[in-house]
Amino acid sequence: MFDLKINEHDTLLKFDRQLPVYNWYYPFLTADSPKVSAHEALVRLENVPGSRRRALYFHVPFCDTICTFCPFYRIANHSESDAVERYVNALLKEIELKSQYPAVGKVPVEVIFIGGGTPSVMTADQIKRLGEAIHRHFDLSQLKEFTFELEVKSVTREKLEAMKSIGVNRISFGIQTFNPKYREIFNITSTVEQVRQVAEWGKEIIGYVNVDMIYGMAGQTVEELIEDAEHAMALGTKTVDFYPLNNMAASMKMHREMRKQSLPQLSMMTKVSHRMFLDEYMRARGYVAINGYAYTKKPAEVTGRVSIHPDPVFMYHDVAYGHEEDEVIAFGAGAYTQAQGFLMTNVANLDQYFKALDEGELPTQAYEIEACPEKGIIYFPYRGSLEKDRIDWDRIPAEVKQRFDEVVAGGFVVEYEDRYLLAQPGWLFYVNLIYYLMPEKGRTIISNYIEGRIEDGREPDRTELLLPFDEKPTVVLENA
Repeated sequence: MFDLKINEHDTLLKFDRQLPVYNWYYPFLTADSPKVSAHEALVRLENVPGSRRRALYFHVPFCDTICTFCPFYRIANHSESDAVERYVNALLKEIELKSQYPAVGKVPVEVIFIGGGTPSVMTADQIKRLGEAIHRHFDLSQLKEFTFELEVKSVTREKLEAMKSIGVNRISFGIQTFNPKYREIFNITSTVEQVRQVAEWGKEIIGYVNVDMIYGMAGQTVEELIEDAEHAMALGTKTVDFYPLNNMAASMKMHREMRKQSLPQLSMMTKVSHRMFLDEYMRARGYVAINGYAYTKKPAEVTGRVSIHPDPVFMYHDVAYGHEEDEVIAFGAGAYTQAQGFLMTNVANLDQYFKALDEGELPTQAYEIEACPEKGIIYFPYRGSLEKDRIDWDRIPAEVKQRFDEVVAGGFVVEYEDRYLLAQPGWLFYVNLIYYLMPEKGRTIISNYIEGRIEDGREPDRTELLLPFDEKPTVVLENA
């Protein structure tokens, strides 16, 4: 078990170490999770009582090139238009089949996310056809956020206009880094000129543009980090996300290339130091944090220093990492549905995905999961706000209650009359908090995952941030 200890002293370094993975979906499927048919799960889902927040996710797995840092299901299509067309037709068929269930087609949708892979490999016509199907088969009367992911090499003005025509109001694309050394290691083949062009088109046509950056690469200096931040800010997008490189989820190819170039993995102490300096640097440049990883230009009405100004909110993450009753209904090969009492996984193999839909069957495996009233608490550090009346405190496992009390007492959280808000130490260590708040069974699953990835050959992160609390350092001073 990855043993985290809370530091009792008045400091931002509230943990003695940092978890070396950064996100996962909770609750987990286990070997004893009962399997049911997708039909049964979707019928039973109709009778779940209470309110729900609903997001739709559509997965397009094709990529022009495969980035070595990426942990998601994707396929190199090398611009094979026939494969993309066949996939779009299959996706439309899955939408038609699933939306016939009232629990899917009749529940109002607040959020849509089209991701991948890189869905911008679709043509403008395919984008419009997908959008038309979404509008025809779902209740979008309460839709607030509609995000479309891009990869800049495949973007044209025509495609952005098609996205706008179907209601997209937020686009996001990964830059990751402007540094030529790391772009080569990551197999990023777009040009900086393409990045800048798409940012300008996106601001003009869509309005809300988000870009993703990665930090914490092996050998990265603070100067290289800040140079990346400056280039990202110069794009003038509404938000900029900064994610630490997830070594445990990245491909072995990336690890081999970094070893080949003799780039030393950063210790977690260095990564956290970079994260703390980045936060101060972004503030010094007139930005404010909107959550634990994203920044926007500080609005004029926000005066003084604030830990977080949660506007704009990335609603898809608020639902995906939300409460027990929040649901993501997913479509596409390898897509993952979270619904009340069920987790459903779509087959990732394209031939099997196509075959099932050609035969009029859902390409979906469904599993029953235990009630998870603690989910809202566990993912509170990801969202930053926990409304007290959304938690059924009588159903929360005693272990989670105890650890939440420890987190509040430890200075990670500020309590108000109606809610809890994450304080600055909490934002700095939000991934640690998610892990810390999980029941022991969940912590064991994540710990085993980390150990398995290391056994596969991924270079382990040095996780220590402080010396063990019961040890004192030995300092040797040499005479000049």
